[in-house]
Amino acid sequence: MTIKIGALPNASVKGRLEKIWLKAHKQEQATVFPIEIVLTEVAGATLRAGYSANAEVIISRRDSVLYIPERLIIQRHDSSFVTVRTGPGKTAERAIKTGLSDAINVEVLEGLQVTDSIVEPPRARSLEVWRDFLADLRAQKLRTSLTVLGIAWGTVAVVVLLAFGVGLERQP
Repeated sequence: MTIKIGALPNASVKGRLEKIWLKAHKQEQATVFPIEIVLTEVAGATLRAGYSANAEVIISRRDSVLYIPERLIIQRHDSSFVTVRTGPGKTAERAIKTGLSDAINVEVLEGLQVTDSIVEPPRARSLEVWRDFLADLRAQKLRTSLTVLGIAWGTVAVVVLLAFGVGLERQP
């Protein structure tokens, strides 16, 4: 991998990716996954602590594949769908199997042809949103029950504390 050092625009630095942390953290409105790169070739460049650098990390690469913008994909449960044009003024939802993604485009392994016309997914209707919400709610019963119980307990605690505080104010 080639690494570009901000302070040394003409330097040629090469490295090898050793580690990618699985846990990300937020840094200035960006999600950052820390990585560890072992420098293999610095070509006489003097590197100093604090220099910023950019490295293009290619984990896996495929050429000559069908890919679409990620924003066109509808995720429902563990499946992916797209809306395809089936005729003048007509659309249909179609299941697809996805592959590699760079968070902008997604490889399509099955379910689409190059000649298919994909349209922006329609905005979810409120009934569908509630239906999906309730389905997810049923799927996560324990977590949901504990959350509701926590909210109820917190509400009761606040009411009791407020009543207790008002009672203290009224004492002579």
